[in-house]
Amino acid sequence: YLKKEPDYYSTAEAVCEKIMNDNGGSFPFNDKYSCHVFLKIIDSENSTDVWMHDRNGFDAILNFMCDAENKFFERAEKGDSKLIDDMRLFCKNKLAKKDNKSLCSKICKYTSDYVFDNRDSFYIYDSVIAKMLPKYLDAYKCNLKFDYKNDTYNHLFKCLNELNEKANSVHECKLTKDELDSIIWFSFRK
Repeated sequence: YLKKEPDYYSTAEAVCEKIMNDNGGSFPFNDKYSCHVFLKIIDSENSTDVWMHDRNGFDAILNFMCDAENKFFERAEKGDSKLIDDMRLFCKNKLAKKDNKSLCSKICKYTSDYVFDNRDSFYIYDSVIAKMLPKYLDAYKCNLKFDYKNDTYNHLFKCLNELNEKANSVHECKLTKDELDSIIWFSFRK
């Protein structure tokens, strides 16, 4: 299967679906090549292109995903918010860009979304969201505070969860993690 690399413009969802279809409907977690292909397309969608410009970093992420001790797939399925920070710390000295919360959060989110059809487990870490989050936390009188420069993904996750709960208690519509992410990002991106 996947005799050639997927088209650069394929989506992570389409590539994951192809891999799963070629493997009887489930993702082959122990197949490093399948993980490589899936990771590569997520990386290209994220425009970080670690696979092209930082092979050591790409291999570190791939090794983290495939190392059974990290329980990457099990934790992604459960929506373990600590997974992003664990992946980031594992890869920190190997990635050219030392702090890649955005890419790590997208890898975990897309794995949860597309491999497990668990569509609302993770927020995507984005600097726009992280920079605006303190204002939203204050506006909704949340207890948690967020420091863009120093906080972990896990803390961002907790803050966004509290914000989402407060916003949903005030407004008629109930926002998912994706919707909250999108509202903040589209409102303040340049």
